[in-house]
Amino acid sequence: MSISMSRPNADGTGGGEFASPERTERSGYKELFDQIRKRVDKIVKPWMDLPNPYSDSFNGKINEYREKVAAVLSETSIEGLDPTTKTTDVSTVKLQSFDKIAPGRMRTLLKGMNDYAPALEGSAFNTFRATFVTSMPSVIGNLALLARVHGETLLAEQLFLKQLRKKVVEAVEKATDAFEEIAEEEDGVSFDMLLNILIWGCMAATIPGGGAAATARLAGGASVPLAVLKDVRSLKGSKTAKKATFEADNFEEMMKEFKRAFEEIGDDFKAAEEAVDENLRYNMKLVLEDRARHGYTDTFFHLTPAPIQDAAGATRMDENAVNQMTVGDGATGGYMSQIAAELEKAAKALTGISMVDLVRRKHNIGMGPTGPGGAFAELRQVLYELLQDLRWKVDEGNVNLRAAMRDFQESDASSQKALDAVASNVAQGSGMDPWDHKKQKEENLRPHSNGNV
Repeated sequence: MSISMSRPNADGTGGGEFASPERTERSGYKELFDQIRKRVDKIVKPWMDLPNPYSDSFNGKINEYREKVAAVLSETSIEGLDPTTKTTDVSTVKLQSFDKIAPGRMRTLLKGMNDYAPALEGSAFNTFRATFVTSMPSVIGNLALLARVHGETLLAEQLFLKQLRKKVVEAVEKATDAFEEIAEEEDGVSFDMLLNILIWGCMAATIPGGGAAATARLAGGASVPLAVLKDVRSLKGSKTAKKATFEADNFEEMMKEFKRAFEEIGDDFKAAEEAVDENLRYNMKLVLEDRARHGYTDTFFHLTPAPIQDAAGATRMDENAVNQMTVGDGATGGYMSQIAAELEKAAKALTGISMVDLVRRKHNIGMGPTGPGGAFAELRQVLYELLQDLRWKVDEGNVNLRAAMRDFQESDASSQKALDAVASNVAQGSGMDPWDHKKQKEENLRPHSNGNV
């Protein structure tokens, strides 16, 4: 005797009712269908609300970081994988499309300042030259590199999420085929999956220009390597993709394998996010170590206050050169003022970029609801404070140099008093401490000296 039974709808609901009109009693199969649905939903449901890595907001924030932070600080072009790239199991980075963003004005501004620096002669300007002419370009370059390494973790997380979503769909499709084979009373049913979430993202998110080493440097030649994601792969012990096989002879065994498939996917995604988190925290540690460096020329990510105390040691100080270096003449120059403005622009743009907002999900997938977003935010805050601190020091150095010019020209008690006041303010620092683990804002900066000099 054959019994006709209704099948579940296309969305998986319903089913289990007798298909013959004369059968009015409950079949009992409806409850069985409900139980199976609940078991499947329990496995799959946490993966159904993943953030959309193809969204305009995700692509936009990656581009925004590159254009409004990294490129503003950089003297060279910014290259990175196109955020609209789709991941596959066979593609490599060489087959993907790369974006190239032209650098901002920093190279021109630094060169302009350097061109006029020879007009400052004498021992009075030794520390000023060491700080702003020799060290500052290296510090800005290192901050640009830090921004590149930091910003590209957004790309890595995007790639991880793209591949994760593909693997979720793949697991459902292959498991569905396997369940159908079991329903047809086939034995030894199996399916394979390539687990490559970690590898794909790390492979693509190399920094900068084709994966060259990201090395912060001093003007004198010393260097310190920032960690890039391709290096973290070895720390996680996963240099190659993993092939996983899922086998079963009956429905219950395949249900267990279906659950294990998602566990394997989850483990691979967690390892990927841990790689990003590890990268961010390693670089944070490296940046914080810069606190112990105090010399005028041995800091990687910040400038040591170096005020001009007395113009008596100056032998030549060309007024036009000072004007060009500091505030300009209305048509040309003003290099220090413009450098400070570019630093402020990058700092403010940085505050509008959050990994947490892009990767948040409801369930405890990967490292948790916000992934490595916390570590991203911590390093973002330190980078923001370093940029604001440097901006303040450049602006204050601007005022200091003009006060020294006035003292050089007038050489009287009034001009020396003004120079002393500015030098004292410079020596006290910006008031923003990037090392104290406190979230500081622009209003935490100390006031500038009187600019009427």
